[in-house]
Amino acid sequence: VSPRTKRRMALRSRQERVRTIRTAYQFCVDEGLVARSPARHVKIRGRAEPKRVFLTDRDVRALLGACAGPRISDLRDRALVTFLLHTGLRAAEAATVTWSALDDAQRCLTVEGKGRVVRTVPLSSEAWRAVDDWATASGAKRRSDDPIWTRINHRVSGDASRDLRAGAWSVAESGLTADSVHGIVTRRAARAGLAGVTPHALRRTFATKLRDLGVSIDTISRYLGHASVLTTIWDFNSRDGCAAKALRDRSYS
Repeated sequence: VSPRTKRRMALRSRQERVRTIRTAYQFCVDEGLVARSPARHVKIRGRAEPKRVFLTDRDVRALLGACAGPRISDLRDRALVTFLLHTGLRAAEAATVTWSALDDAQRCLTVEGKGRVVRTVPLSSEAWRAVDDWATASGAKRRSDDPIWTRINHRVSGDASRDLRAGAWSVAESGLTADSVHGIVTRRAARAGLAGVTPHALRRTFATKLRDLGVSIDTISRYLGHASVLTTIWDFNSRDGCAAKALRDRSYS
């Protein structure tokens, strides 16, 4: 029963609660806090354990390489993917983030996530450069309430059946949606030959990088905007992380 609604939770919610408990106890076992996990015999019924995908450095380079191209949409998609990899934002958060969220002096980003929880995430030099490159290419006025990531319109001219690239490309003022952010990532990942890569996989890659740096689980949880640190623990793919680099100077190049 949900403590908030006082109603029976959906099957998926119950399964995720059980997985969180099992992961938390396994963490305690690994750290030597308890001898055995009392949740080891709890069975999850309904569906198989989901595969939690994160990207290696090689995967990231392939994904960014799949964004290369002469069109402004290529530049936007590469900048957006870089931004997601270096901030860990959810697709909906990235779609709605505005220019007012950026702090030039502190080089950080303030975002309102689930449950209206406001958090601050430091921006790496690579993420900052990606945003700046996109602003320059798109001619963004950087008004405080304007979305950072916007749609790109394509007006076809000539024989579109022969060349779909023919026509004029223009940057719209309207922002992306969560679905369009998801579509950009999945399409570029498919072009790179990467299966199962979504914006959440980039979010998990960000968290894995921080973990490998030795950043505390509480800090990672705060950067991700998780309501509970147990969610952060459960969301890690495995103990095999990517190569660690300095937090603000980390790069995939």
